[in-house]
Amino acid sequence: FYGIFNGSGFSTSKVTTGRTDGPAALILGPGDQPHIVYTIARPTGDGGCGDSEGLARTGTYHATMVDGKWVSERVTKTVGLPSLALDPGSGRVHVIVGNTVYTKEPSRAWASARLPAGVEAPEMRVDPATGRLLLVYIRSSPDGESDGLFAVTSP
Repeated sequence: FYGIFNGSGFSTSKVTTGRTDGPAALILGPGDQPHIVYTIARPTGDGGCGDSEGLARTGTYHATMVDGKWVSERVTKTVGLPSLALDPGSGRVHVIVGNTVYTKEPSRAWASARLPAGVEAPEMRVDPATGRLLLVYIRSSPDGESDGLFAVTSP
């Protein structure tokens, strides 16, 4: 659910139907337009083995409100803890899942770029003045030891 405080309580709307998993991330674009990223994980336990609909929906999704209604689309079939950023000047949306950054320009399909191996806990923000993307992440070596905290900016 998505809620807006109206001064005395919350008015809510349902973003998606069906099961969702894990935390969601929310950012507000120009005009307080909400953008949400959420995950639908592979079913486990009861219904997992024969749940073809659940398996078909597995992935990470982006939702936003268009003309007062929620519109969701799958960004990737990959699941994990996502990070979400928006360039308010261009309308470009960025989602990180695992070691991949997914970017969507308005009216275009999602494009992806891989980060180096060993990326963990990535977070990102957009500089609103320049539109440049800042990524911060921990990188681990193949033996699991931390190589440190890294920051990368887009060109």
